Parts: sequence; structure tokens; C-alpha cells
Amino acid sequence: MAGGISSAQLRAAGTHLGGSHDIESRHGAGAKTPLEGSFQLLTMRPGLMLRRADVRDCGDNVVRSTLTPGLKLIVLEQGDVELEFGHHHLHLKGPAPGEGLQARLLMLTGPASFMRRAARNHRERSITLTVAPQWLQDGGLIPDGSAPSTVDTSAIQAFLQTHLALHAWTLTPRGVTLAQRIARPPAHEDGVDRLMLESRCLALLGEGLRHVALAAAGDAASAPASRIEPRHAKRLLELRARIDAGTLTGPCSLADLAAQTGLGVRALQQGFQALTGSSAVEYLREQRLRAAQRALLGQGVSVAQAAALAGYSSAANFATAFKRLFGVSPRDVRMHG
Repeated sequence: MAGGISSAQLRAAGTHLGGSHDIESRHGAGAKTPLEGSFQLLTMRPGLMLRRADVRDCGDNVVRSTLTPGLKLIVLEQGDVELEFGHHHLHLKGPAPGEGLQARLLMLTGPASFMRRAARNHRERSITLTVAPQWLQDGGLIPDGSAPSTVDTSAIQAFLQTHLALHAWTLTPRGVTLAQRIARPPAHEDGVDRLMLESRCLALLGEGLRHVALAAAGDAASAPASRIEPRHAKRLLELRARIDAGTLTGPCSLADLAAQTGLGVRALQQGFQALTGSSAVEYLREQRLRAAQRALLGQGVSVAQAAALAGYSSAANFATAFKRLFGVSPRDVRMHG
């Protein structure tokens, strides 16, 4: 798709990914053509699908859908977009000058709700590789019990069997080159070009899975602060699940969270950063702010009540943090939705 991209075209693309799409677009013309630019969905082989986008949002767009199980590799080269996968929230930004390009692996072992939110005139260049569970199993990444494994892939297998498991890393120079070539196709792709495209996608996927294994082993030399000790993984996942579910109560400083998980402060810092791409305290703060946003939108609570829900004793501090995250004040959200 190139030029104006209609809601019908986006819904059709959504069916190829195994889910239905609901598109809400504000600001007039955006309702008919929510996006403009280049948007492609390519099936390279059964179970291996690439979505690449170089688009502008014509309105304040919200896309909601239900995704089927699979592994997703996401690289945002340019843009500032809010995504939700189930209870997992990602605020992705393209790299600032001098920063490395980030990539993320996200595993869905079951269906999951999805939401994308972007503001009018937002520019996005991104790639998303979706890998079906059967493809992973056929490749020996998810064990089926039919043959013993000759390689220690336990960390990768644990990741691929954990719903909403997330791993973020900074792409290597080779990974950056791969991602950029994937995102920028030649004007006319022939069969050889498609073969090269598939090989680059698989190489990028391989880099991500290798980083999962290295981080678990504590050997990720390029990211020494992103190590997960295997014995800590369960506690870190449990903490993230409690934060996502909104059941974490009481004081929530870094020391408090470490005490609740039974981990040391350093182990919690490094492990949670590797698991989610942010610190435990930052992740908790953002999740609580998002819960407050949902309460303002759907439950009609006051700003003071929303502040308390997010753990703020000061409504002014809450409003500052809220506007920093969402770009609007909580009062405006409550009044205008």
C-alpha cells in the first residue's frame, strides 16, 4: 500500500495477522485514510510475516485488535508511538542522535489484545516480524519432545513459553544495517530480493534470540546492565505480573520492591531492565499512570482520585508526571476524553 491508506485496507491487513482491527481516527480526513505513506505486509513463507511501515498518521489514531500467538520482533527506527499488548504497555521512540537503535522481542503464547496510539502528523518508520508458534517448533526453538536438544537453548525456550515475555536490546552495527535494509526495499523487488529479505529477517531474529540467551547467562558484553540470572527470572516475571494486574500495594521504592521479591537491589535493577527495557520503579510508575488514565476516561473519577490511584499524594506532581507521559493534562483527559 502506498499513498493514502484507508481503514478498510488496514482491517484487511489485520486479518492476515490473525486478528480483527478496529480503527478510530480523529481530525476529519483521517477517518477515511488514517495513514499515508508506504505500508506493506509480506508473507515470506508460512508462519513468517513481515510488516514494514513508513507512514504519517493523518489523524489522532487509535488501532485496537486481538493478536494470535506468536513471536514479534519490533524495531522502531523513527517515531513516537504508544503500544499495548495485553496489560503490557510500550512507549517506543526512535533513537535520539548518538543513541543506539533499540529492538524488542515480544512473545505471545496465547491471544492478546493490542492497541496502537499515535498523534496526528506522527511519522513512523518501523518493521515488525511475526513468527508463528509452528514455525518456531519446526525450527527446534520450542521443544516438541520428539528429539533431544544438542544445544543449550533453555533460556530461549523459557522465553518462548512465557506469555508477554519481553526482551529489549541495542542492535549491533550489523543488526542496524539489517534493520535498515529490511525497512527500505528496492523500488522493484524480484525473487532474489525476497530471498535476501528473508535471510536478513532471520539474521535479525537470530541476533535477538542469541541476546536472550546471552543475557540469561550473564554474558551480554554489549549490555552488562541487562543480565537475567536464570534463578531470578521467575521472581522478576511474578513482579511484572503483579504490577500489570495492579495488585502491588504499599511502599514501592526500589528497596521496597527488592524486599518484596526477595532479590537484591542490583539483581532487581539489572534483571527488570533486561526483562522490560525499563527500571522496576519507572515501569511501576508508568503502569499506575496508565491505570489512572483509564480511570479518568472510563470511570469518571476526579483528578484527585486518579492521583491517589497512581500513588501520588500531590495532585500537582501527578499532573506533571501525567502530562510528561501522555502530552495532555489529566484535567483535559477527564473533560474531553
